[in-house]
Order: sequence, then C-alpha cells, then structure tokens
Amino acid sequence: KFTDWDPTDPDPANPYRKAAPKISADTTKVEYGKKVRPLDLVTIKDSAGNVLTKKNATIKVKGKINTKKIGKYKVKFTVKDSIGNTKSKTITFSVVDTKKPVITGAKSKKNIAMGTSENLKKGVTAKMKSGKRLTSKIQTYVKYNNRSVKAKNGTYRFTKAGTYKVTYKVRGTNKLVASKTVTYKVVDKRVKFALNTSAVTIKQGEAFDPYSYVKTLKNYKNADLNVKNNITIKGDVDTSVPGTYTITYTATYNKKSYTAKTATLKVTVEKAEEETTQPETPGETTPEETTTAAE
Repeated sequence: KFTDWDPTDPDPANPYRKAAPKISADTTKVEYGKKVRPLDLVTIKDSAGNVLTKKNATIKVKGKINTKKIGKYKVKFTVKDSIGNTKSKTITFSVVDTKKPVITGAKSKKNIAMGTSENLKKGVTAKMKSGKRLTSKIQTYVKYNNRSVKAKNGTYRFTKAGTYKVTYKVRGTNKLVASKTVTYKVVDKRVKFALNTSAVTIKQGEAFDPYSYVKTLKNYKNADLNVKNNITIKGDVDTSVPGTYTITYTATYNKKSYTAKTATLKVTVEKAEEETTQPETPGETTPEETTTAAE
C-alpha cells in the first residue's frame, strides 16, 4: 500500500501519514549502579523502519531511572518523525541486583589455641551490591580431617590441633549464593607437665612435700616454669593418720585454662611400728636385793 507514495506527500490519503513511529524496549531490566540514559534502553523507528534519533526526529523523555535504588521506574517517550507523525509510549523499567552478595572481613588466622572457642563471625559482614545487609544470614561451616560441621551461631570450639577450613556462605535476595573459605591454624598450647611417679608410700609422721614429685613443668615453647606459681594442688595428706590419699595437680601457664594439664598422685601413709619392751617376771629378785635381805 506504500507503493508509489512519497513519505513527505501531504495528501491525506498518503498511507505514510497514518503510520506512526514504533517505540520498543531493548530491555526492561537495569543493573543496580549502572549509569544509563532511558533513551539508550529503547529503539525508535519510523513507519519505513528507519531508526529515529534526536538528530532526525523530535524525541522527548519524561521520567528518570535511579540505578542507585532497587525498584520500578516509569518513563514516557514521545516521538515526532520528519513527516509529523507522533507516538507516545510509557515503559516500566526495573532496577535489579543480579550480582552475588559480597562477604568481607573473613580472614585466615594462625596460632589459635587448642581448647578455645572462637566467634568465627566476628568482624565478618555480607551485603548485596545494592547495599542491602545480609550479615545476619551468614552461615559458617568448619571442616577438619574431611569432616564438615555447621558452627552454631558462628561459634566453634577447636578441640584438636591442626588445620581447619572455615567457610562462610550467604544467599542474596536474588537467590545467588556467595561463599568464602579461610584457614585456621590451631596449636596445642598446653603445658608440658609430668610427675616422677603416680604413687608413693611414706611412713606415718614423715614429712610430705607434694611439689617434690614434679618432674617436668614447661610451657608449650619449652621454657621452664616456676612450679609453685603455676601449679595448684587439690587434696591433702595427713601424715599422722595412716591411710590412702589422692592429690590432684593442675598445671597452667599465665592462668589460661587452655594451657592446663592435670595429674594425680596416690599417697599411702603406713602405720609406724610400735616399740616393744621385755616384761619383768613376778617374784624374781636381783642379786643386789638378795644380798641386802641376807644382811
């Protein structure tokens, strides 16, 4: 029907005058934080299929897209082509965050003391690229010797020395999951402590010094420690009363519970032997008494 017609012919019967431009969206989704112009998101063509721009047509845009805020935005486009045909269309654009969340603050650590509990989530945060905070949604997993467990509330007690893998995971509002894995090096910082015996027998009334049975006391770096300052003793031995007593030693360094080691000493107090005297026979007299009597 356009055959033999000049698009610029003012004749009302000219089919070109009834063919309005077409406005179509190339995409209705815009990535959060991306700099865009609404006009860059659409394609406008005249009835002959020619692309229209501000250079060859009159185009007006009403509305803005705030790519720093997740949401929906309506933009109205109005175009007038070179032969006076006009078209208006309102398009709704969505600002979306299609990136994985970002986890920050998770760091590898070394020289963690065996026997201590760590808040693995301390200092660790997570959020969407759009800024929505997800820290409370972080889940923490600890892997040791190929066995992985979930750390409840992000807290974990390291009961053995070795290398642990700590993994943080968080799911974004866009269903995408981010993860980050760090390494924890755990060291046995217990004191090196030993007694020279586990059982001892003493005589009733004999002096007893529990510290004299300590054979070794060093910190985990092999430095000697003062015995009386770093060992507490539970139990008592009454050497005046025969019997069996148990003494419990607890050795620590700098009063840190994770450095503690214990040992027990069984102490037996033997009853002392009683002294015996030769009894006199009734009626017997000494030579002296006999002589005196004779006199």
